[in-house]
Amino acid sequence: MSTDKTTRTTLTKGTSLTAAEVADRFRVTAQSVRAWARAGRIPAYRVGSQLRFDLHEVEAALRLQADGRDR
Repeated sequence: MSTDKTTRTTLTKGTSLTAAEVADRFRVTAQSVRAWARAGRIPAYRVGSQLRFDLHEVEAALRLQADGRDR
């Protein structure tokens, strides 16, 4: 039996992620995540000059978009 040595952070409501962290989670580039935010596809907010994302809000937005395309 192999063990996964990757440590996953437990995310709670209100956890703010960087574009790179969201990108890693969804297996896309950070540039794509920032483009989605600029286009209004996913919610984002600024902390200083950096974009931050709430994982639960991003998941919900992407789920709604996917549901809309399936119909």
